[in-house]
Amino acid sequence: MKTYTLMLLTVASFMGCTDEKKGSVQSQEPESPFIYKRDREFTFLASHFDMDGRLTGLDTLFLTTNSKIFNEKYGQTYSSWSSTGGDFGSNFTGVTEHDTAVWIHPPRDGRYKKLELSPFPMVKYPLVKGNGWSWDLLVGSHYSIEGYAEWADNTAEAFASTYRITRELPLQTQIGKVDCFEIESFTESNFERTELKSYFNPAYGFVRMEYRNIDKGRLLMELIRVRHAQSGTMLPFKDLQLQ
Repeated sequence: MKTYTLMLLTVASFMGCTDEKKGSVQSQEPESPFIYKRDREFTFLASHFDMDGRLTGLDTLFLTTNSKIFNEKYGQTYSSWSSTGGDFGSNFTGVTEHDTAVWIHPPRDGRYKKLELSPFPMVKYPLVKGNGWSWDLLVGSHYSIEGYAEWADNTAEAFASTYRITRELPLQTQIGKVDCFEIESFTESNFERTELKSYFNPAYGFVRMEYRNIDKGRLLMELIRVRHAQSGTMLPFKDLQLQ
């Protein structure tokens, strides 16, 4: 994991299918209260848009997770991101998950570097419409974005994020209709305000993330597959309404 300056005090304080083919039934995963603290691979389709809404690129991202301790101080377990688009091979980072909150690092290499300056995917329980929370982050200058957010070397800038659960809804996705909580979040700093609208399912985590980033471009990340990381067996999506 790259060395960088982060303020994770808030995290430390409170963070601690049916097959894709209709009719195919697969073995159930053992019951567990956790989403990311087990051996899973989450596959996302990433669509990149410029500030005028034009599609500029597609990528496939893989988030692999397990229950091994990554950072004991912040209660993080191991995760890794990899990309098929040439931005990076694979890098390790952490996930914080327990009975009060879920928080994950987004990919932050290549064209995804700017996600460091946007709200991180996060939920705080209970999942109830209207609930909100905040989180502050200090970011080192090696994450500055030329022309959009630049600051002096060896210094850090403050980025303050606020979150609110706006509604509960059945979300139509590429894998079917999934019950989700919609979370709107914003990050304020000395630069352009950034945004993340995320859709969270209590069994499968973040199934859709819509970013407006520091360069005013947009990124859409859509969950298209979940499987056991070790065996490769597809996982059944509970209560999934197939198309």
